[in-house]
Amino acid sequence: RRLMDAHKQSRLKQLELAAAIYTGEDAEVHAAELKDDLKRWNPKQGSRNTWLFAWGCRAARYVTSWPSLLEEAGARAGLTDLECSQIVRSVVKYGIGGDDSENPA
Repeated sequence: RRLMDAHKQSRLKQLELAAAIYTGEDAEVHAAELKDDLKRWNPKQGSRNTWLFAWGCRAARYVTSWPSLLEEAGARAGLTDLECSQIVRSVVKYGIGGDDSENPA
């Protein structure tokens, strides 16, 4: 039960973060911040997939190359190619901005 509640709270936080919409120069700055977040990311066993999914949800709207960046980071963190591609598919299917990933703002 507690795990489900924590998962729901985590998902709500992901949705809130991903819901912010940036345009113009702000979108470019946000995209650069997202890329920096990924570079500074310190993966921890047990949270890698969740963190990458959340990052993908935020990045899908602003970072054109988000799938390849996510897969590269996942590989550096020790995830398999299959795990990385499943995260990308989940972002596209369930994540905020998945439909916009082809046309970033």
